[in-house]
Amino acid sequence: MPTPFIDPARLATLPANLRALFDTQQSMLEAERRRAEHERAARLHVESELAAFKEAVERLKLLVVPRLAAVLIVVVGLMAILSIVTNSLGGHTGLSIALFPMVIMTMTIERMSILWEERGPTEALVSGFGSILTAAVAFLVMNVKLVEHLAFVFP
Repeated sequence: MPTPFIDPARLATLPANLRALFDTQQSMLEAERRRAEHERAARLHVESELAAFKEAVERLKLLVVPRLAAVLIVVVGLMAILSIVTNSLGGHTGLSIALFPMVIMTMTIERMSILWEERGPTEALVSGFGSILTAAVAFLVMNVKLVEHLAFVFP
């Protein structure tokens, strides 16, 4: 559980109704963090499934646009399956997946496969880990409370 935003000793001195509001807000923030974690795990799973599909598409020797279309169709299909399974299990995480991340995943997978073919697996893996590191640093920066507040209040 993340560290509290307010000193617990100071929180204990507040009236009960304000403490209840702080507790409610903290539980809502924790639920949102869990939802985001589930969504990230689902996306990682989809990307691993797409890597196998990408290898099969490579054997067809398609041009770039049809290859992107094929990968995008599989991404959309996997996300639809993820949404249906999540909804049937009572969750709502999979229902919030937008089109923009699907296109980003498609382009990332395509770029990684092109790098793999043109420059070899070492260069592709270095580029992939660089992208993951950049995304992780961006995620950590966006989780700073001040940055969250500024992005939410002043989009």
